[in-house]
Amino acid sequence: MKELFELFYRQLWTPKHCDKIIATLSDDKIHGVIASIMTIIQQNSNRPIDSKFSFVANNTLSGGVFPCYEERCRTKHIDTLARNAILYADVVYIQNPFDKYLHISFF
Repeated sequence: MKELFELFYRQLWTPKHCDKIIATLSDDKIHGVIASIMTIIQQNSNRPIDSKFSFVANNTLSGGVFPCYEERCRTKHIDTLARNAILYADVVYIQNPFDKYLHISFF
């Protein structure tokens, strides 16, 4: 997913400033970013994986809004996933957080 991080870097998005930048974007620009992200995810998900040790994360470990929606809580779940996955898995699959934004026209 190096391409995804390069996209964020080109957009000058950093974790510290990401929410402020997104708040200033037009709906068209947000849709363009989401389309770019989806393209990168789809291109990378079609690559063959040669591993017997894969882990599929549920919604909570993927950073979903259940059981908590606060950023700190969601980040904690992702951190838990990363710490466990680095020990036990070669490949980690998370739920795509951008799917739900494909059909939204107004942000």
